[in-house]
Amino acid sequence: MFEPGSFKWASVDARHGSSIVNEIILNKLKPVPNSSFSKGLLILLCCYTAIAPLGLAVYHDWQAQKNLDALRREGDNKFIRSESIRKDTLADQLIRNWPPSNSEIEFVALSMIMGSNFISLEEAEKCLGMKFSESDHKVLDEGIPYSGEVLEQCQDTHILVPMPALSIMEIRALIPVEIFWDQDWYTDQDFAKEKCRAGWRLIRKTIVPDSAGKNYDEQRAQLGDDEEVPPACELVYAVALYRLASNEELFSNIWARTSALSSHGDRVDVSFCFGRLDVSYWLDGLRSDNLALASSRKVSK
Repeated sequence: MFEPGSFKWASVDARHGSSIVNEIILNKLKPVPNSSFSKGLLILLCCYTAIAPLGLAVYHDWQAQKNLDALRREGDNKFIRSESIRKDTLADQLIRNWPPSNSEIEFVALSMIMGSNFISLEEAEKCLGMKFSESDHKVLDEGIPYSGEVLEQCQDTHILVPMPALSIMEIRALIPVEIFWDQDWYTDQDFAKEKCRAGWRLIRKTIVPDSAGKNYDEQRAQLGDDEEVPPACELVYAVALYRLASNEELFSNIWARTSALSSHGDRVDVSFCFGRLDVSYWLDGLRSDNLALASSRKVSK
């Protein structure tokens, strides 16, 4: 037995077993010498503290898998079937508000598939310091126009962004001045007034592979059937937003051609040149190692 006053039997339960063992080890609870009962109890408590966490982990894993199976069986969200969705992370983040709404599932699933290459609507509005219009929200609320398989294919190469109907000039008015080079050549250009297509867009983070050093027609011939050349406004928006959200500069010191044309018929291109976003233009027939092609995934419901 233990010395009188050392502890009460009622305190020996699942919540206090570990602390009691620690006290015994620290000699704050001193077993009577040569007591086989106290030695047995000590061994029992030590085994409990070693096995209990393992049992809880097994139970947690089982519950997480059960929750995810329920989501995949009964839910209507297309992204939870993605191979990138891990049961532990998804269930951990959603279990606090069970059952979760479809929007909650979608947000967590997209974050897991795309990682830092996913910018949520809330984050975009925070970065830009504005609320998207009701019409923009209506389109964005219709959901992501890409399948889980497409997102998995693009999770390392593209960024998924919520795009409002803004022009380059409107974007510049929202973005801190140090992001853009002070350029006025395109102020009155039609392409600078063209608005982005509202909705979710997958924009390639880098130039189309092996597109540098070719003219525009040669570069476009490299695109797949599910790819397109984005308008200048959409590329400017995505690059500027990603810079604000991640502090990372895309298309650094290389110019990416867009689908836009200047009033002179030259191809508009975009680059983060020496730390600032630059909008320039080049002839379609020009070949240069610093001149490549931008691309985005076509929207496919």
